[in-house]
Amino acid sequence: MVHLLGILLLILPSSQGFKCLNAVAPCVNGGSCQSFSNGTATCLCAPIYVGDRCQHLDPCSSAPCLHGATCETVIRNGSVAASCFCPHGHAGRRCETLLGSGCRNNACLNGGTCELLSDNDYRCKCLHGWTGPQCQLADLCTANPCTNGGRCTSTKGHFTCQCDPGFEGQVCEIDVDECSSGLGGPCQNRATCINVPGSYICSCPSTYTGPNCEIPSTTCFPSSCQNGGTCFPRDGVMDQCACLPGQHCTDDVDECQLQPNLCQNGGTCTNTDGGYNCICVNGWSGHDCSENINDCTETSCAHGATCHDKVANFVCECPPGKKGLFCQLDDPCVSNPCHENAVCEMNPLTGQAMCQCPMGFTGLSCRKDIDECSMDANPCELNGRCENNVGSFECRCLAGYTGARCELDINECRSNPCRNEATCLDQIGEFKCICMAGYEGLFCEINSDECLSNPCLNSAICQDLVNGVLCQCLLGFAGQRCEINIDECSSTPCLNGGKCIDGPSRYDCECPEGFEGMLCQANIDDCLQNPCHYGTCLDGISGYSCACVPGYTGRICNIEIDECLSRPCQNGGRCTNLVNSYR
Repeated sequence: MVHLLGILLLILPSSQGFKCLNAVAPCVNGGSCQSFSNGTATCLCAPIYVGDRCQHLDPCSSAPCLHGATCETVIRNGSVAASCFCPHGHAGRRCETLLGSGCRNNACLNGGTCELLSDNDYRCKCLHGWTGPQCQLADLCTANPCTNGGRCTSTKGHFTCQCDPGFEGQVCEIDVDECSSGLGGPCQNRATCINVPGSYICSCPSTYTGPNCEIPSTTCFPSSCQNGGTCFPRDGVMDQCACLPGQHCTDDVDECQLQPNLCQNGGTCTNTDGGYNCICVNGWSGHDCSENINDCTETSCAHGATCHDKVANFVCECPPGKKGLFCQLDDPCVSNPCHENAVCEMNPLTGQAMCQCPMGFTGLSCRKDIDECSMDANPCELNGRCENNVGSFECRCLAGYTGARCELDINECRSNPCRNEATCLDQIGEFKCICMAGYEGLFCEINSDECLSNPCLNSAICQDLVNGVLCQCLLGFAGQRCEINIDECSSTPCLNGGKCIDGPSRYDCECPEGFEGMLCQANIDDCLQNPCHYGTCLDGISGYSCACVPGYTGRICNIEIDECLSRPCQNGGRCTNLVNSYR
């Protein structure tokens, strides 16, 4: 029978099982009785009870099965038991035994959970912040170092950022200037390229459209007609505008409202009588602000430097040895003033060299070693000891820790320190052995002496076993702990009605009158004292009788019979009494 939702339904024919006496009887333990028209009856059991009359406590209610096993209740020959159906990788009556070697040796580190895939294959489910096949690597991507939507990949103590189009750099922090790739960048047909974070925008002339201004505006979308004129495509080459007639041509048309994009590249449109003006932002000119001002025409780059025009800006490409906005300054980095492979740059304000020191060095020329160990915060984690080196430092870890910064906990359980099938629990800097019942000690190496608690009673000898004891009982006692005084009188050893009195490892027989012996088996010989004077003593039960010789009588034959009392002598004869006679 199967344990299902805490209710066990048993339908038995009433002719062979039972009939409902009322709504409950004969069901017990809160069960209700239900009858059917075909003469059958069933007990609807309350949770945690099973059986045809709900008479058994459901063994599955105590959840005896381990590791997610399925518990089913089995009733056979009037007895009830729980049967555990184990998941893959487990066995045993309660599925307590882990098969295979994959998860047995605590393969997953740093709190990772081991999931058994087959007898010898497993995978680790790592906690947040850890990665790797055994969760042994810190996941550097947890801090989201990649900017601007970059995707982070952590590998063996390093991370790489896969940047979205339009960004570059180690953490995608650099915006790619798409407009710097030649005149106009990707924009065509004399369009103006405007760089924006992660992309670019092409400001097209009025006769072109498309993302890169590559499509002639022959579809009237957007319309190139001004002052409310209607656009008509013509010949697939250019548009034709049908202008508003205006009855007297006296109404001024606000071109800025009719065509919001008249002024390009951020220019501001101002309506005028019969027209409009565009107020351009820096770097742009022309009627509609579509012409990029060549800032190089009024700029002189020194020492033969090449001028590159930008939007409202310019850049002087300096020859070797020159720096500055106009390449007018000597490059202070030519003399290599920076040490320890530092990056040298010129200070734009002073014209002097600036050294960007690598990690571990400081100073104007990066000559000074940084003592990382003297800083406020110890760079070594988990109480590791910091030792300063030139340009770096080294962490001396406490026992149980490893890693460049002592950030990794050594799995002490890998060496299998626990004995006698104990479970090893790895902890921070140490381990703990969870002993099987009957063992104790740091490594579960000590067999617990259960005899110390004196479990054996009645002076029995205690023999220590693994997780148990064996009590060797003295004569007259029995039981697992010798707690039972054996009743020696149970075999009725006393004979002849003797009363048996039980004692520790013995018995005594209280004999009735006339018997003696250990078992009251001997009849007391009452004739030993020769109580009969003139007769033979006949022994009896708690007494005797005397068979008197002729001429004597009495209980003990001590009375001589006087035969003369009957006056046997006649005619005046005198009678003389003799023994058993007269004369």
